[in-house]
Amino acid sequence: MSEMPNYSVYHLHELEAALSEIDEESHPDEARIIREHIAKAGYRYPAEARISSVEFTSAGYKWSLVVILCLLLLLNLAGLIRHGALIALIPITVQGGILTAIFTKYKHTRALIKIWSGVLIIGALFHFISIAYAPFINISMLIDPTLTLLLGTFFLFLADRSVALVPVAERNAD
Repeated sequence: MSEMPNYSVYHLHELEAALSEIDEESHPDEARIIREHIAKAGYRYPAEARISSVEFTSAGYKWSLVVILCLLLLLNLAGLIRHGALIALIPITVQGGILTAIFTKYKHTRALIKIWSGVLIIGALFHFISIAYAPFINISMLIDPTLTLLLGTFFLFLADRSVALVPVAERNAD
């Protein structure tokens, strides 16, 4: 008597081929098992863990992020109101969206923080490049891009450690 293969790991086309190759009269149990797996559409790759929300593991990280975002949001609002700079609507929307994501524990909050941090870093680097091509360089010109670079780097590198993804099953257990 030969041992029956593990048909649960066969794909649909492999199951159909196995069913066509066996003698159903002499191996009725094996044919029944193959048909059951065919009815289930064969093997399916395991789904990645579904994320339901995020949790901040560091209150200091969360509240420093909230404070920085609120300060930047207020500065951009002031620029919009005082100078009518409509371009300020872009960072206002982004910062408001990230703040909303933080407080609603939106599942993609960590990705939004990383993207925003990356934009800060790239912006600071371009600012440094523009300073390098300035006709004269004053040390005070370096303060803004240096702070922006430090903030972006801080929030980017601590995002994975400080923002935990909560899988669907874990959240339902609460």
